Amino acid sequence: QDGTVYMPEAAESRAGERQLSGRRLGDLYLRKEFFVVYAATSGSVLDERVLGEVRDIELRLQELPLWRQLCHGDEGFRVSAHNSPGCDPGESLVAFAWPEHSEIAVPNSSEYMLNFTAKGKEMLPIPVLLAYLEDRADTDKLVDLHLPKDFSTTSAHEGHLPTFLRTRYTFKMLVGNSDMNKGALRKVIEEAKEKFNNMLAEDVYPVLSTASTPRTRVFYAGDYILSHEIMATLNQDLRMALGSLCFVFFYLWLHTRSVLLSVFSLFIIFVSVPL
Repeated sequence: QDGTVYMPEAAESRAGERQLSGRRLGDLYLRKEFFVVYAATSGSVLDERVLGEVRDIELRLQELPLWRQLCHGDEGFRVSAHNSPGCDPGESLVAFAWPEHSEIAVPNSSEYMLNFTAKGKEMLPIPVLLAYLEDRADTDKLVDLHLPKDFSTTSAHEGHLPTFLRTRYTFKMLVGNSDMNKGALRKVIEEAKEKFNNMLAEDVYPVLSTASTPRTRVFYAGDYILSHEIMATLNQDLRMALGSLCFVFFYLWLHTRSVLLSVFSLFIIFVSVPL
C-alpha cells in the first residue's frame, strides 16, 4: 500500500496550523503502518515466557536507528506531535503488561501511576492485566486489535486463553502543508515513503524474519514489508539457481574440455523448456 496523506484531527491540527496571507493552513502527514503477530507454539500467548520474548522483540525494534528517527523525528525529519505512542511502544499488549511506575507527589501517599510503556521492571500478573483491560471503556477495541475475535476476558477467567496476539505500529510523517505546490508535495511524499521502506527493508525485516523461537512464532504484514519479503525470497532463489548453473557449466567444461560446447549446452537446456 502507499499509505495515507491526511490532515490531522482537531487537537493535532490546531498544533500544526499557522496563519499565512490571511489563510489558515494545516500540516499534512503521511501515515504508514504495519502489524506483527505472535503465535505461541504451545499453550497460551499470555504465558510470561512468551510475552517476555515478545517484549524483547519489540524493544529491539524500537531501538533501531531508522525506527527512532521516523518515530521521534530529528532536526532533519519532522513527525506528528502525537506520533511517538503509535510506534513507541505502539499499540501493543506488552505495553500494558510491563508498565513503568511513577510516584504521585502527595505527602504520605503510597499511590502511584502506571505508564504503559513496556519498559517496566516487573510484569503485571495475568489476572491483574485481564482485570485492567476488562475495566477500560475501550475493552472491546483493545481485544479486537490485540487478540482473537472469539476471545473475551470472561472466557479467560474460565481458562480459555488465546494462542496469538497482534501489535500495530503507526508512523505519521510530516510531508508539508495544504498550501504547497503539488509537485513539491509529491516529491516530499516519495522521499518519506522511501525512508519508511528503507527502515523496513534494512532494519525491521532482518529482525522480524529471524525473530521466531521454539516457543514463539512471528508473522508480519503491512505497508511494503510483504512485497520486500517476496523480492528477497525471489533474489535468494535466483542466487541459488545461478549457483546451480555455475556447477553445471564447470562440470560440462571438465567433461568436454570446451568452453564453447559448455556454453551451447546450457543454451540448449533453456531452449528445451516448453513455453
